Amino acid sequence: MIHSSASAPVVFDQDGMLGHSLATFGNVEYIQLSLPPGATLPKHALPFAIEFFVISGTGMALLADREVEVTARQLIRVEAGEPRGWRNTGEEELILLGIKHIAVE
Repeated sequence: MIHSSASAPVVFDQDGMLGHSLATFGNVEYIQLSLPPGATLPKHALPFAIEFFVISGTGMALLADREVEVTARQLIRVEAGEPRGWRNTGEEELILLGIKHIAVE
């Protein structure tokens, strides 16, 4: 089965930044997050672990205790409850694939 952000539901829409839920398999949800040039998604903590794979663009991962420059083909893991945010520092859209681990109760 092929999943595309073009037909995926929007789960986040703020100041030109968009998140699309591509698919959920078991307790893992795949989300495409896009930030236009100059956009910042402020730090926030959520109750699940997530990995972000940088598909394209350049930016800063705003982590609990530091800011880390990111570029295409890098993977960043954030544990549950840890603050995370993003800033697009490039001239092109910053596109991330979020691999969200949903807690099973």
